[in-house]
Amino acid sequence: MLRYVPFKTYAYVSTTLCPDRDFAIDHTENLTSASVSPYNRKISCAIEGKRVRFRIPHTGQYVVYLNGFKVCLFVEEPETLPKHVVNIVKEKGIDTTGTIDETARIQQAIDEVAETGKTLLFPAGTYSVSQLRICNKKNVRIHLCRGAVLRARTSDSDPFSVTDLFGKPEESVREPGKTAGIARGFIVIFNSQNVHISGYGMIDGNGYAQRVLVTQRWNSDSQGRHRNLMIADSKNITIEGIMSVDPGSWNVHPIHCHRVTFRNMKLMNELEYAPKRNNPFNVDHNRVNTDGFDPDSSSEVLIENCFGYCSDDNVAIKASQYNNRLGNVNKITVRGCVFLTQKSSLKVGTETAAVPMQNILFENNDVIEADRAIAVYNYDGAMMENIQYLNNRVERNYPDAKQALIYIEIKKRMADSKAGKAQIEIRNLQANEAFPKNSYIVCRNGTNPSDLKVTLSEITVGGIPETDIKNGRFTIQYPSTAQSAPDIIFK
Repeated sequence: MLRYVPFKTYAYVSTTLCPDRDFAIDHTENLTSASVSPYNRKISCAIEGKRVRFRIPHTGQYVVYLNGFKVCLFVEEPETLPKHVVNIVKEKGIDTTGTIDETARIQQAIDEVAETGKTLLFPAGTYSVSQLRICNKKNVRIHLCRGAVLRARTSDSDPFSVTDLFGKPEESVREPGKTAGIARGFIVIFNSQNVHISGYGMIDGNGYAQRVLVTQRWNSDSQGRHRNLMIADSKNITIEGIMSVDPGSWNVHPIHCHRVTFRNMKLMNELEYAPKRNNPFNVDHNRVNTDGFDPDSSSEVLIENCFGYCSDDNVAIKASQYNNRLGNVNKITVRGCVFLTQKSSLKVGTETAAVPMQNILFENNDVIEADRAIAVYNYDGAMMENIQYLNNRVERNYPDAKQALIYIEIKKRMADSKAGKAQIEIRNLQANEAFPKNSYIVCRNGTNPSDLKVTLSEITVGGIPETDIKNGRFTIQYPSTAQSAPDIIFK
């Protein structure tokens, strides 16, 4: 029997594949309904009082609904440990109770293992640390065993400052007169090559506690808005198997990187925490801002067979100028993932200050819940080319701001900004049910509608093929003064 671990307003369980026997989960109350998503995997359930029983034939990420309560289920291959290791407990004497600040000694161990051919191994236990850095290094390997937790320490100062790495903020290209943002990170990989982090262990950003603490002191949670993993100016980076939970803001943020792979990662975010000073536990959903993956000004990024449950975008491919890094976007692939979000799931934008953003592919993903399953926002003049959504599936709407299956918008962020262009293809999109509102294709604020080309084909909603853009499920908006309309092709 599987015992789930409560986490925020949902739960999770990680286990090893047993294809020849049933899994069982006990709930806290008698079950009237139970199901397993993604639906296309056709997992049937048997209810036995408070217990649900089902069989999982393949590894992967699933969501088990128990009377509507969500349990994220991660079914893994047996864990394989690396051969040549430095055991951080046996050889370095690091505390595993989570009660001692081990930042300095763990940082030293990370620095020492670089270019040795050995892997720094974290056995099961809790490791309490402030910011850890892999800076100016080559060939660093780290393995977090199942049950190992790197947990961020809370501090009312600023334990995750990175200004010494990135310098003072520049003037924003997107919004002249303002400064570009400086993003903090808990685990920071900077100017490094050939870094590999693996295992079924956990990176815990402790974001809720951090944001409550800084809000109480400064009446602002901005210093608590850290990324769990921030990767900058680096190449040949691989993160696989890891669970990354409770960031202070976005979860995984590669900036200005080349050849980065995220495989079988599990991201679990806080869904409803933006604390206020007079009541730090009061929910302000509009300020949560916990994205999943945010490839930023990067090239050759692969997000494969991953999971994300976020209050904001699951994936947002962008060019933001965070940390004074701004570059073009090329060859980003998101494939075989399972996502839930309260906002947009498969997204390009909103920050689009690069000139080209090209060769972006979302393929064979399962969106379990989203307010917008597919979203493209071009506000800063990018030239978007070859943006493809192929063979994706959507189960249900999370009713937030837009409630639309597809939302595409091109506009100028500022009146004197240049207008962008976009070439988008959406093919073989299967939605289990209709979303409450129409899909939108929108051109605003001085953009030229003829610079937007959208090709739609094999769109199915509730088992019924969509065959005409004018059938009532799409809303097309563009200025009446425009000389031409968007180029929308429905095949």
